Amino acid sequence: MANHTTIEWTAGSGAQIKVTLEIGYELNNQGQRRESGIKVIIPTLYINGTREFACQGIMTCDHPVAVASFGPVGIVQANYDRIVAARNELEAQIAEHNAAIWAEVAKADAATAASRQIEKAMAYGQD
Repeated sequence: MANHTTIEWTAGSGAQIKVTLEIGYELNNQGQRRESGIKVIIPTLYINGTREFACQGIMTCDHPVAVASFGPVGIVQANYDRIVAARNELEAQIAEHNAAIWAEVAKADAATAASRQIEKAMAYGQD
C-alpha cells in the first residue's frame, strides 16, 4: 500500500494542478512534524509545478462551478470526488493505527478518573 497519492488535472485557465495526499504524523506545538503518534492525511497543492501555500486545506465552497477550493484553486465535482476517494483509501490505512492510540488514551483517562474518585473518597471520608 502506498502512503501517498497524487491527483492531477488541467484547470480551466490552463494551469497544471497537482494535489498530493500523504500519510504523516500530526504537528507538535512548535509546528514541526512528529515522528510518532496520531497519523493524519497531509494535503499539498502544486500549481504548474510550484508548491503553493494553502494552510486551510481543502474546503467545500458555494460556487456555481467549483464545489471545493484548495488555496487559490477551485475544484470541480469530478476532481473533488477523486480527492475524496483517495483520502478515504489513505484514511482506511491509518484507521487501525489511530484506533490503537485512542484506545490507550481511553485507558489512561479511565485510570485518571478512578484515581480522582479514590482521592475524593480519601479527602471526604467517603466509601
